[in-house]
Amino acid sequence: MSDSPEDKEAWKLTLFSKWYIEYLYESVHEHHDAEEKIYFPWMITKTAIPEKEFGKSHEELMSAMAEIKQCCAEIIKKGGKGCSAQVATLKEKVPKFDVDMRTHLKEEEETVPALLRENFTHEEEGQIVEQILQAGGLGLAKKFLPAVLLAAQEWTTDAFYADFVGSIPPPIKHLVDKYFLPDFENVVMIMRDAPTLASEPKLKRACRALTD
Repeated sequence: MSDSPEDKEAWKLTLFSKWYIEYLYESVHEHHDAEEKIYFPWMITKTAIPEKEFGKSHEELMSAMAEIKQCCAEIIKKGGKGCSAQVATLKEKVPKFDVDMRTHLKEEEETVPALLRENFTHEEEGQIVEQILQAGGLGLAKKFLPAVLLAAQEWTTDAFYADFVGSIPPPIKHLVDKYFLPDFENVVMIMRDAPTLASEPKLKRACRALTD
């Protein structure tokens, strides 16, 4: 996208901004809260984790996300028109955030899975995952789980991925496969990629009635 998008490209900015606020920001925020309030406290009942390093990384990432969210909110308020300043801000902050988030996830994936294997059973982890899903409800599962599953396929080992999928309660797994993943791939990912698209897409949701 150019530094000064034309008004006819306003949809690219608004779709991307809505994706960021409604999906990425909310999902990462909920993920952060689940780790800090449920998952990490559960882990330290049996093992030590680098909580200081993880905590500092979380704070920095959430601060960066809040700045990007404010920029996206301004774009939505302006209907995506006359947003050269906001585009410049996004081009400055998003690439750095992407690198920092990937580094953070890599650090966690290099630490947490090994600690889980050494200190917890598959059944115990399944119980805590179910607790997190119940706390977030179907709305969180719809927004968060598809992204987690697709990312896990790329970032984790086959064994870890199989264990994680196996820990998802069967009713939730059914919704993910039949509704949440199709919705994510056909709506959410298109909103995310809007700045790269040549024409405005028609979004068809698969599961609005289930969670909205």
